Formats: sequence, C-alpha cells, structure tokens
Amino acid sequence: METISRKQRVIYNSIANGIYQIVLLISGLILPRFILLAYGSAYNGLVASLTQFLSITEILTMGLAGVARVELYNSLACNDIEKTSGIIKAIKQYMQKATLIFLFYMLVLLLIYPWFSKDNFSFLEITSLLVIIGVGNIVTYVCGYAYKVLLDTDNKTYFYTSLRIFLTIANVFIAILLIYQNRSIQMVKFFSGVIFAIGPIFLLVSVPKIYKLNPKAPIENSWMKNQKYAAANSIALIIHENTDIILLTILTSTKMVSVYSVYNLVIKGLKGILSIFTSSMEPYFGNMWAKQEIDEMRGVLNRYEYFVVFFISVSLSAALALILPFVTLYTRGVNDTEYLLPAFAIAIVLAELVRCIRIPYLTVVQAAGKYKETQWGAFVEAGLNITVSIILTIRFGIVGVAIGTLVANLFRTIHYSWFVSHHLLNRQIRNTFYLLCWSLFNIILNSQLFNFFCLTFKIEFLSWVSWTVGGLMIVSFSIFEVIVSSFIFYKSNLRWIIKFFETYLNRIKNR
Repeated sequence: METISRKQRVIYNSIANGIYQIVLLISGLILPRFILLAYGSAYNGLVASLTQFLSITEILTMGLAGVARVELYNSLACNDIEKTSGIIKAIKQYMQKATLIFLFYMLVLLLIYPWFSKDNFSFLEITSLLVIIGVGNIVTYVCGYAYKVLLDTDNKTYFYTSLRIFLTIANVFIAILLIYQNRSIQMVKFFSGVIFAIGPIFLLVSVPKIYKLNPKAPIENSWMKNQKYAAANSIALIIHENTDIILLTILTSTKMVSVYSVYNLVIKGLKGILSIFTSSMEPYFGNMWAKQEIDEMRGVLNRYEYFVVFFISVSLSAALALILPFVTLYTRGVNDTEYLLPAFAIAIVLAELVRCIRIPYLTVVQAAGKYKETQWGAFVEAGLNITVSIILTIRFGIVGVAIGTLVANLFRTIHYSWFVSHHLLNRQIRNTFYLLCWSLFNIILNSQLFNFFCLTFKIEFLSWVSWTVGGLMIVSFSIFEVIVSSFIFYKSNLRWIIKFFETYLNRIKNR
C-alpha cells in the first residue's frame, strides 16, 4: 500500500469524517422532523426505542474490536500480512457465531417488547419494524465488521467514509420521497436498511484486495484471551449508553422517548462534530504506545485534552443557550406531547460536558489495551446510571435519566483520568479538574451573557434564520472568550494550536 505518515492519515480521516459528520448531522435533523410530522411523536419514539434496544446487541462484540486493534497495531507496524489475515479471520468467525445469538435476542424481543410498550401499537406494527431494523444489523455483523476494524486500526477509513456520505444523502432523498407518497414507516425503514447494507458489502469485496489478505492463512486467535477484560468494559459501556431510552420506554412512554430523542439530536450533532477531530486519535496513540514513545504521548495528550475542552466550551455554550429555541422550532406543529423542558435541557448538556472531558483519557486507555485494569470502573458507572436513573425517573420523570447519566459520567471521567495519570503517563490528575472547572466557567459565562444580551435587546428566535444568526453570534463570542481565557490559563497550548494551523495553512499554500 502507499506510504502515508500517521499524521497524514489523521488529517485525511479528519477531513473525510468531517464531511460525513456534517452530512450525518443534517440528515439527522431532517428525517426525524419529517417522521414527527408524518407519523407523530409515538411512532418517532417507537423507532428510537426499537433502534436503541437492538443496538444493545453491540454487546455481542464483547470488546472484540478493542482487543483486536491492539494486536493489529503490532502486525500492521511489522507489515505481517499472514498474522493480519489470521486476526481478521478470527474476528469474522466470531461474528458469525455472534449473529446466531443476535437472532435469538431478536426472537425474545419480538415476544416481550409488545407487552411492556405502553402505547397502542399493534403486534404487527412493532414486530415488522423490529425485524426490518434488526436485519440491517445482521448484514453489518456478517459482512463488514472485521474489515471496518482493520481500517480503523490502520487509520484508513477515509475512502469508506466517502461511500457512507453518498449512502446517507441517498437515504434522505428516498425516505422523504416515500413519506411524501404516504408510505408506511415500515417501508421507509426497509429502504433505509437496503441502502445502508451497501456499505458492509463494499467492505467485504474491497478490503481483502486492498490489504492482500491471505484467505488460507491460519486463524490467529491467541489474542482473544484478553477479550474477556475488554468485554467487561464494553458490556458496562453499552448498558450505560442505552439506559436512558430503555428506562423511559419501561417507566414512561414512547412519547417521552420521542422528547428525549429530539433533545438528543443536538447532543448527537455535537458528538459527531467532535468526532471529526477525535476519531483518528486512538490509532495515533496506539502506534506511539506500540513503540513506547511515552514522552511524546504525554505531550500529545496535553494538547489533545486542551483542544477537546476548547471545542466543548464553545459548542456547549451555544447548546445551553439555544437548545430550547431549537426544540421549539423543531417541534412546531407537533402538539401531542410537551417538548419544552428547561431542567432536562440543562441536565443533558451538563452530562455531555462531563462525558466529553473523558475522551482523551479513554482514547489513551483503549490505545494501550488496558481493559482488565479499568473494567471495575465500567461496571460502577453502569450501576450508578441504572440505580440513580430509576430512583429519579420515578420521582422526576425524564429529568431523572439525565441526572443519572450525569452522575455516572462524572465518576467514569475521574476514574479514567486517575488511571492514565497514575498508571500510564505519570502526570497530575488535577489537570482534569482544572479543565472541567475552566470549561464549566466558560459555558455558564457565555450562555448567560448571550441570554442577557437577547433579553436586553428583545431578540427572539421565531425562525430558523434568526436561530442560525443567533448560533453564529454565540459561537463567535464564545470563541473570542475562550481564546482570551486560554491566554490567561493555557497560554502554551493556545500558542501550539495557533502554530499548528499556521503550519497546516502554509503547507496548503505551497502545494
């Protein structure tokens, strides 16, 4: 394959992923809006609920990808095609077995989901949607999973991401066309499944040729002995990430799930934008860890965590100030349930803040393959989320699940930071607390000053145009404020980022 430096791969992936996340963000805003208007909050919540229940089957990977990446970092660094081929064959074999378990889970869900659904959906409506969504997951498991792991490890997902951009755009157009033709929600989801199945099939055909994988290579599965430790982290993480919607489905209704999913559009959008800059960092750290470049890892982590906090200070300032106007505009014309919930908006933004702070430390832990050493924290996080969420959801409704997530995220962020600081890179954990306090200060200051400005000049967001202008205003102001406060508290990191962008722009000009 062509020689591309690890820094170039990060840039290529970031550009491709950036375009993809923008497309994904736009499609994620458009389609649920059409579904809300065409089918109502109950159906929108049903689709979100079923998708979340089926996504629990990620547990079937049982930490497989994380452990495999650690092993693939070494085989790719040594250009060992035979070993790489054997690892990929082991992943494929495992996923074929996992598919049988997934089919059994689907059968169980077909039998029990209609009984605890509190809305008046027929058995056929629920089961047909469940099967359609589930079959799409099966195609991903059987055809594309192993090859996606390989591309992720080698930081070469950019060409596959380009295909996903096209498929996402095609899905939006076809779904809207079907909705305008008054087709059923089942028909809409069926065609979405067909479109997105093209991606895994493409990987199945192309990746073995690109990497010249040997189909006759012996299966290399000795590394799977560490899978049980990665599995513990994966299981706990999946439980943690799916708790909110599952508890809302069981304890409230699909309409509350719909409310949650609308607010979560904002959070998912921010996660997607942030992933533009973070998705390629695990292989980057993994390559350094494999070569034991500890000093370089420490320096990169310092700049990486500062960049993440810079981003979330700006983005969550805008989110806190504009999430309620967004929900008001987005749900205009939908009157079957109450969507305007200020307390929930604050709680979900704070939960996302704490989650984002952990990203640099989680990246280092996964790159180093330290699953066994951190698994206890994963289960404590999941347990905290479930326990606190159940107690508070019964008392406070939807706000309870956001508070439960906030508490769990705070614990896990501290745990990851402590582990990286004391067991991997020998650094001060107080850096994490400083960053958390700094970001919280920025978010509160920027959002409150913006709200004061709007109240003073009687600015209202009555259209998407005015909302967009408001977004540009607070983002611009927040960037200015964060730069000023960075100059006071994080001057060296600010100088590094400025120097990095100057160097990057000069390279573009000189081409």
